[in-house]
Parts: sequence; C-alpha cells; structure tokens
Amino acid sequence: MNYEMMLFNYFVSYFLLVAASNDSSKDIEEALRTYQKQMLSKLIDVREKLVNEVGDYSKLQTERDSLHLENVALRKESERMNYRIKHLIKALNIEESKNTSN
Repeated sequence: MNYEMMLFNYFVSYFLLVAASNDSSKDIEEALRTYQKQMLSKLIDVREKLVNEVGDYSKLQTERDSLHLENVALRKESERMNYRIKHLIKALNIEESKNTSN
C-alpha cells in the first residue's frame, strides 16, 4: 500500500471514529482541519525534497532556454561557415583548373 493510501485510510478511520463517538459537526470540522494540516505538512516536505533533488525548476527552465538559444546561434554560425567553405573550395577549384590549363 502506498503512502497516500495509508494516509487516506488513516483519515477515514479518524473521521469515522469522531463521527461515531459524537455526531457534532465541530468535531468533524476539527478532524478535517487536522487532516488538512497533516496533508499540507506532507506536501511541503515533498516539495522541499523535489527542490533539493532536482533544483529550482525556474532555474532549470532558464538554463534550458539559454542553452536552446545558444544552440540556435551555433547552428546558424555552422551553416554560415559551411557556406563559406563551400564557396572557397569552389573558388580554389576554379583557380586550380585555370592553372592546369595554362
């Protein structure tokens, strides 16, 4: 049984115990508040663990975006360089053919 199911079962048992012992709505509301506080505490713990393990998501997203922009810029630069190389080779071939024909 996973942790969430155990917690849910605990709450249901607690709720039923309170409801069975006293049909007061204040007791039921108090049981609900207690459960909500427990869940909030658990969720805060989970969020802290995620931040510690993965890091701040906004930092990761910012880093990913900057790396994407860098990747795009490097691809454009590579295409420009390949274009230049292609034309330099073509120019060298033309000059070479002129020299061999003379």
